Amino acid sequence: MTTPPGVPRIMVPDPAGPSYAKHLAQYGPLPPTRPEALLSEVGAAGLRGRGGGWFPTATKMSAVREEGGRFLNRPFVIANAMEGEPVIITDAWLMQNTPHLLLDGLELAVAMVGAKDAVVAVHEGSPQATSLAEAMAQRPATETVPGLVELPGHYVASEESALARAVAGAPGRPVHGVRPHRHGVDGRPTLVNNAETLAQLALIARFGAAWFRSVGAADAPGTVLVTVGGAVAAPGEYEVPVGVPVRQIIELAGGLTHEVTSALTGGFGGTWAPLSDILDQPWAPDPIRAVGADIGAGLLWLHRVDTCAVSEMARMAAYLAGESAGQCGVCVFGLSTIADDFRQLADVGVAGPSTERLDSVLAAVPRRGGCSLPDGAVRMLESGMRVFARDVAAHEAGGCAEPEPGHLPVPEPNPYPVIMPGKAFR
Repeated sequence: MTTPPGVPRIMVPDPAGPSYAKHLAQYGPLPPTRPEALLSEVGAAGLRGRGGGWFPTATKMSAVREEGGRFLNRPFVIANAMEGEPVIITDAWLMQNTPHLLLDGLELAVAMVGAKDAVVAVHEGSPQATSLAEAMAQRPATETVPGLVELPGHYVASEESALARAVAGAPGRPVHGVRPHRHGVDGRPTLVNNAETLAQLALIARFGAAWFRSVGAADAPGTVLVTVGGAVAAPGEYEVPVGVPVRQIIELAGGLTHEVTSALTGGFGGTWAPLSDILDQPWAPDPIRAVGADIGAGLLWLHRVDTCAVSEMARMAAYLAGESAGQCGVCVFGLSTIADDFRQLADVGVAGPSTERLDSVLAAVPRRGGCSLPDGAVRMLESGMRVFARDVAAHEAGGCAEPEPGHLPVPEPNPYPVIMPGKAFR
């Protein structure tokens, strides 16, 4: 490739898959660069993490680099391809279609923070792990050869501290107050970057900060991958410049197939929003948050107006309750109570629990857990109760405004409450 790709940049036509030779033909080799210079370039590019938090990548890398030492305290790097959100397919698409961009970014990250070891973490049994392993086998040897680890695919397993624990061989549960950049795998400073962030890093190394910033929003440059689903003609994965109107993303996905008045944005820990509020808003973290929506890890799910929203939320609440790590009472019993109340509310023909009771339980949960699972669950459910107030009122009275069953692919929930062995909360 003699000139940098325009848009798309990652989802190019005829992607290379595991073929390293085809990858080099498309993107060219990584240029030689000093780690310090590349870190400065990433800062100038304004790359923000694409895993959901949109934190500045250069700042995160600098923190790990500063915590590390030359010998016993050498940093560790984890490429997070765990895809915790059930509906999002971004990591799966990257591992299947452009694994070498992910691995290029991982190689660069190792050098930039002065790491000694690195792994790519994927869900246990992930079919895309085969493509990734094949790609890793074709790459030339480097000083740090990354490993591939398959870990249980729980919702909270991709949280940074949980992932660092799991890679070290401990149970993959979040650790409250301990951040991996200071105390990660085996106590070493650990950089955790998600797969898409690393792919973007590989592009910046090749084509520079000015090129990266040539598309996207001023405070969130570049492109972003979005999983689009629900009532659209061509659901799937799309790459767009950060800041394009939501309307344009829907058009890329073939347009709407049913009447839609609302959308789930960001993921199961994101928010429901009226479509009219977001349709002409930029798909960028700050503007979309200003109207009550959330990019999160990159989901735009268009909710059919004839689908029972209360049933959708009841299934999501049950799934999230069963994904608790079982460590914090407010999560173990708070999410279980919320899930039970939503299940009762969804039962047609039976008057459900009062919205006053649900509101009080939802208000008692946030900011009291060891990780963001309960906060995200409450944010999603509270926003849904506002957006679907008509449906909630109908169910509260024992009826249903829209009887069509749910379409969201919610996984079968684990039994709840989830109590960690050896602990019981009273």
